[in-house]
Amino acid sequence: MDALRREGLGLAAISYDPVATLAAFAQRRAITLPLLSDAGSEVIRRYGLINTTVPATNPTFGIPFPGTLIIDREGRVTARYFDTAYQTRHTVSSILSASIPPRSPSRGRCN
Repeated sequence: MDALRREGLGLAAISYDPVATLAAFAQRRAITLPLLSDAGSEVIRRYGLINTTVPATNPTFGIPFPGTLIIDREGRVTARYFDTAYQTRHTVSSILSASIPPRSPSRGRCN
């Protein structure tokens, strides 16, 4: 977080989980960055991030593709970093150093 702040950046995570679930998760894991609840996955859909590999009948339907969006102060997406699985993700350091070029999700779209 200190490196991000020095660059004039902030960090937040968005999930389709309810506020109470995110609060409990943040408390258990000592997470201090904002965890934003997108119940119903409206924002996830708006950014074209809905994980199309998850069928609508699956209890986890509505999850996004795992990734990171860089959004400027005007709300414009300026860079996208996507991963093939949630277990392996770009690090903040790799994104800040721009050693990994932005890429689109393997399925779906990101506008």
